Amino acid sequence: MITETSILEKLNTLQSAYNGSGSVLALFTPVSTAVTTYFTQGKAKLTHDIQYAICQLMLDIQNRKTVYEHQNLLPSAPTNYPAGYEDVRTIFTAGGALEAIMNITPETFNKGYTYTAGTEKTAAPISNSYLNEWKADIETARDKELAGLTAISSFCESGSYNSGLASYFESLGKVVSSIGKDEMAERIFKTGGYKEIIQRFGLDVHIPTLVR
Repeated sequence: MITETSILEKLNTLQSAYNGSGSVLALFTPVSTAVTTYFTQGKAKLTHDIQYAICQLMLDIQNRKTVYEHQNLLPSAPTNYPAGYEDVRTIFTAGGALEAIMNITPETFNKGYTYTAGTEKTAAPISNSYLNEWKADIETARDKELAGLTAISSFCESGSYNSGLASYFESLGKVVSSIGKDEMAERIFKTGGYKEIIQRFGLDVHIPTLVR
Protein backbone atom coordinates (compact mmCIF):
# COMPACT_ATOMS: atom_id res chain seq x y z
CA MET A 1 0.00 0.00 0.00
CA ILE A 2 1.28 3.44 -0.93
CA THR A 3 1.45 5.67 2.15
CA GLU A 4 2.66 9.15 2.99
CA THR A 5 5.74 7.59 4.58
CA SER A 6 6.62 5.50 1.55
CA ILE A 7 6.28 8.49 -0.79
CA LEU A 8 8.41 10.76 1.42
CA GLU A 9 11.05 8.05 1.75
CA LYS A 10 11.22 7.68 -2.02
CA LEU A 11 11.57 11.46 -2.44
CA ASN A 12 14.45 11.38 0.05
CA THR A 13 16.06 8.61 -1.99
CA LEU A 14 15.77 10.69 -5.15
CA GLN A 15 17.16 13.74 -3.40
CA SER A 16 20.12 11.77 -2.08
CA ALA A 17 20.85 10.46 -5.58
CA TYR A 18 21.76 13.96 -6.78
CA ASN A 19 25.53 14.10 -7.20
CA GLY A 20 26.12 17.57 -8.63
CA SER A 21 27.11 20.89 -7.14
CA GLY A 22 25.08 22.63 -4.44
CA SER A 23 21.85 21.41 -2.84
CA VAL A 24 18.50 20.42 -4.32
CA LEU A 25 16.60 20.54 -1.03
CA ALA A 26 14.70 23.66 -2.06
CA LEU A 27 13.38 21.85 -5.14
CA PHE A 28 12.06 18.91 -3.12
CA THR A 29 10.50 20.82 -0.21
CA PRO A 30 7.37 22.02 -2.11
CA VAL A 31 6.66 18.49 -3.32
CA SER A 32 7.13 16.97 0.13
CA THR A 33 4.78 19.61 1.53
CA ALA A 34 2.21 18.83 -1.17
CA VAL A 35 2.43 15.12 -0.32
CA THR A 36 1.86 15.73 3.39
CA THR A 37 -1.07 18.02 2.66
CA TYR A 38 -2.56 15.46 0.27
CA PHE A 39 -2.55 12.74 2.91
CA THR A 40 -3.85 14.92 5.75
CA GLN A 41 -6.17 17.52 4.24
CA GLY A 42 -9.97 17.58 4.46
CA LYS A 43 -10.44 14.30 6.35
CA ALA A 44 -13.97 15.19 7.46
CA LYS A 45 -15.14 15.72 3.87
CA LEU A 46 -13.32 12.66 2.58
CA THR A 47 -14.71 10.52 5.42
CA HIS A 48 -18.26 11.63 4.64
CA ASP A 49 -17.93 11.03 0.90
CA ILE A 50 -16.34 7.58 1.39
CA GLN A 51 -19.09 6.57 3.82
CA TYR A 52 -21.79 7.79 1.45
CA ALA A 53 -20.24 6.01 -1.54
CA ILE A 54 -20.00 2.76 0.41
CA CYS A 55 -23.64 2.94 1.51
CA GLN A 56 -24.85 3.64 -2.03
CA LEU A 57 -22.62 0.90 -3.43
CA MET A 58 -23.98 -1.58 -0.88
CA LEU A 59 -27.52 -0.84 -2.01
CA ASP A 60 -26.57 -1.03 -5.69
CA ILE A 61 -24.83 -4.40 -5.30
CA GLN A 62 -27.69 -5.74 -3.16
CA ASN A 63 -30.17 -4.82 -5.89
CA ARG A 64 -28.04 -6.37 -8.62
CA LYS A 65 -27.38 -9.60 -6.71
CA THR A 66 -30.93 -10.21 -5.47
CA VAL A 67 -32.94 -12.51 -7.71
CA TYR A 68 -36.72 -12.79 -7.34
CA GLU A 69 -39.22 -15.35 -8.58
CA HIS A 70 -40.55 -12.81 -11.06
CA GLN A 71 -37.26 -11.18 -11.93
CA ASN A 72 -38.59 -10.15 -15.34
CA LEU A 73 -40.68 -7.44 -13.67
CA LEU A 74 -37.56 -5.59 -12.57
CA PRO A 75 -35.98 -2.97 -14.85
CA SER A 76 -32.47 -3.66 -16.10
CA ALA A 77 -29.71 -2.19 -13.97
CA PRO A 78 -27.56 0.46 -15.67
CA THR A 79 -24.16 -0.66 -16.91
CA ASN A 80 -22.47 2.65 -17.73
CA TYR A 81 -20.21 2.23 -14.70
CA PRO A 82 -18.17 5.28 -13.68
CA ALA A 83 -14.44 5.18 -13.05
CA GLY A 84 -13.70 3.62 -9.67
CA TYR A 85 -16.93 1.61 -9.47
CA GLU A 86 -15.08 -1.71 -9.48
CA ASP A 87 -11.99 -0.47 -7.61
CA VAL A 88 -12.01 2.93 -5.91
CA ARG A 89 -8.21 2.89 -5.70
CA THR A 90 -8.07 3.73 -9.39
CA ILE A 91 -9.28 7.26 -8.69
CA PHE A 92 -7.04 7.86 -5.67
CA THR A 93 -3.73 8.22 -7.49
CA ALA A 94 -3.00 11.93 -6.92
CA GLY A 95 -3.28 12.39 -10.66
CA GLY A 96 -0.89 9.50 -11.24
CA ALA A 97 1.86 11.13 -9.18
CA LEU A 98 1.98 8.48 -6.45
CA GLU A 99 2.81 5.60 -8.79
CA ALA A 100 5.13 7.81 -10.82
CA ILE A 101 7.16 8.71 -7.73
CA MET A 102 7.36 5.13 -6.52
CA ASN A 103 8.33 3.71 -9.91
CA ILE A 104 10.88 6.20 -11.21
CA THR A 105 14.57 5.33 -10.97
CA PRO A 106 17.15 7.83 -9.71
CA GLU A 107 18.90 7.63 -13.08
CA THR A 108 15.77 8.68 -14.95
CA PHE A 109 14.86 11.29 -12.37
CA ASN A 110 18.28 12.97 -12.53
CA LYS A 111 17.73 13.62 -16.24
CA GLY A 112 14.89 15.97 -15.28
CA TYR A 113 17.14 18.61 -13.72
CA THR A 114 17.58 21.90 -15.56
CA TYR A 115 20.32 24.45 -14.95
CA THR A 116 21.03 28.05 -15.72
CA ALA A 117 23.04 27.98 -18.93
CA GLY A 118 26.70 27.30 -18.33
CA THR A 119 26.36 26.34 -14.66
CA GLU A 120 25.79 22.60 -14.96
CA LYS A 121 29.06 21.77 -13.19
CA THR A 122 29.30 24.70 -10.80
CA ALA A 123 25.81 25.35 -9.38
CA ALA A 124 22.71 23.54 -8.24
CA PRO A 125 19.89 22.99 -10.74
CA ILE A 126 17.06 25.50 -10.83
CA SER A 127 14.26 22.98 -11.36
CA ASN A 128 13.31 19.39 -12.08
CA SER A 129 10.58 18.59 -14.59
CA TYR A 130 9.39 15.55 -12.64
CA LEU A 131 9.06 17.49 -9.39
CA ASN A 132 7.16 20.25 -11.16
CA GLU A 133 4.73 17.78 -12.69
CA TRP A 134 4.19 15.82 -9.46
CA LYS A 135 3.55 18.95 -7.43
CA ALA A 136 0.93 20.17 -9.89
CA ASP A 137 -0.80 16.77 -10.03
CA ILE A 138 -0.85 16.30 -6.25
CA GLU A 139 -2.13 19.79 -5.50
CA THR A 140 -5.10 19.43 -7.86
CA ALA A 141 -5.89 15.78 -7.16
CA ARG A 142 -8.30 15.90 -4.24
CA ASP A 143 -11.07 17.80 -6.01
CA LYS A 144 -10.92 15.29 -8.86
CA GLU A 145 -10.96 12.36 -6.44
CA LEU A 146 -13.99 13.73 -4.59
CA ALA A 147 -15.71 14.23 -7.94
CA GLY A 148 -14.97 10.58 -8.71
CA LEU A 149 -16.62 9.49 -5.46
CA THR A 150 -19.64 11.66 -6.23
CA ALA A 151 -19.94 10.01 -9.65
CA ILE A 152 -19.93 6.54 -8.05
CA SER A 153 -22.51 7.54 -5.45
CA SER A 154 -24.77 9.20 -8.01
CA PHE A 155 -24.59 6.21 -10.36
CA CYS A 156 -25.51 3.77 -7.59
CA GLU A 157 -28.21 6.01 -6.17
CA SER A 158 -29.93 6.69 -9.49
CA GLY A 159 -29.83 3.01 -10.40
CA SER A 160 -31.52 2.14 -7.12
CA TYR A 161 -34.51 4.40 -7.74
CA ASN A 162 -36.02 2.17 -10.44
CA SER A 163 -35.28 -0.97 -8.44
CA GLY A 164 -36.92 0.56 -5.40
CA LEU A 165 -40.02 1.55 -7.31
CA ALA A 166 -40.33 -1.92 -8.85
CA SER A 167 -39.74 -3.63 -5.51
CA TYR A 168 -42.55 -1.64 -3.93
CA PHE A 169 -45.16 -1.75 -6.68
CA GLU A 170 -44.53 -5.09 -8.41
CA SER A 171 -45.32 -8.56 -7.11
CA LEU A 172 -41.83 -9.97 -7.42
CA GLY A 173 -42.45 -13.08 -5.35
CA LYS A 174 -39.92 -14.75 -3.11
CA VAL A 175 -36.19 -14.04 -3.09
CA VAL A 176 -34.48 -16.87 -4.97
CA SER A 177 -30.92 -15.84 -4.17
CA SER A 178 -29.00 -12.87 -2.86
CA ILE A 179 -25.56 -11.77 -1.72
CA GLY A 180 -24.29 -12.56 1.77
CA LYS A 181 -22.44 -10.32 4.21
CA ASP A 182 -19.09 -12.01 3.61
CA GLU A 183 -19.29 -11.59 -0.15
CA MET A 184 -20.51 -8.00 0.17
CA ALA A 185 -17.68 -7.07 2.53
CA GLU A 186 -15.12 -8.71 0.25
CA ARG A 187 -16.49 -6.95 -2.84
CA ILE A 188 -16.55 -3.46 -1.33
CA PHE A 189 -13.69 -3.31 1.13
CA LYS A 190 -11.09 -5.62 -0.43
CA THR A 191 -11.76 -6.08 -4.15
CA GLY A 192 -13.33 -2.63 -4.31
CA GLY A 193 -10.38 -1.04 -2.51
CA TYR A 194 -12.22 0.90 0.20
CA LYS A 195 -10.31 -0.73 3.05
CA GLU A 196 -7.00 0.45 1.61
CA ILE A 197 -8.23 4.00 1.02
CA ILE A 198 -9.67 4.21 4.56
CA GLN A 199 -6.37 3.03 6.03
CA ARG A 200 -4.21 5.09 3.66
CA PHE A 201 -5.79 8.35 4.78
CA GLY A 202 -6.57 7.33 8.37
CA LEU A 203 -10.33 7.86 8.00
CA ASP A 204 -12.90 7.20 10.72
CA VAL A 205 -14.92 4.76 8.62
CA HIS A 206 -15.99 1.37 9.93
CA ILE A 207 -14.24 -1.61 8.37
CA PRO A 208 -16.15 -4.88 8.91
CA THR A 209 -14.36 -7.44 11.06
CA LEU A 210 -14.97 -9.89 8.19
CA VAL A 211 -12.21 -8.20 6.15
CA ARG A 212 -9.85 -6.79 8.78
